[in-house]
Amino acid sequence: EEGTWTPSLGGNTSYTTQQGNYTKIGNTVFIQCHLTVNAIGSGSTNTITGLPFTCGGGSSSGTVGYWTSVAGSFIFVGCFVAASSTSITMTALAVAGVSLTSPGTVFANNTDIVINVTYQV
Repeated sequence: EEGTWTPSLGGNTSYTTQQGNYTKIGNTVFIQCHLTVNAIGSGSTNTITGLPFTCGGGSSSGTVGYWTSVAGSFIFVGCFVAASSTSITMTALAVAGVSLTSPGTVFANNTDIVINVTYQV
């Protein structure tokens, strides 16, 4: 099955780009998300909601293939989907950091980010 979904930071966030695609094969879901935030407003700075299916079993991590204009100076930005969740939580590692911040404050005005996650339903 293939389809689209609408990634959201909630609140009154406005977007330049707000795209989500998925492919579901059996109980495995591959999602892609591209968000370009125009203005963060009252939206979340660390959680994307609206996944097309609830994550089953265990948590799954994903990759952030591209990011710019995020809320801090990071050498790594990652993400994960927790069990029984329909949202993506962001993680971040600051330049001087020695451990991940989870959830990490990532989204701000003008953030542009591309995410891929594979999870089980």
